[in-house]
Amino acid sequence: MRVIQNLAEMVAAIKTMQVRGAPLIGAAAAYGMALAAQENPEDAHLQQAAKALIQSRPTAVNLRWAVLRLQKLLQS
Repeated sequence: MRVIQNLAEMVAAIKTMQVRGAPLIGAAAAYGMALAAQENPEDAHLQQAAKALIQSRPTAVNLRWAVLRLQKLLQS
């Protein structure tokens, strides 16, 4: 088990396939967005976070879905 404490660690964990399975990848991406919002809630930072997470595993549908959903929530 690994403790993820910031966005960069989450991106690395997803990219290096330490997080596996579509549902878990989606949940991890959502948590990554939450970590990003804690680090810096400004829109530009959240946009960068979303891009980094999506690029960490670009073919993961659940990841993209979770990131875009949280992005929409954080913008409202």
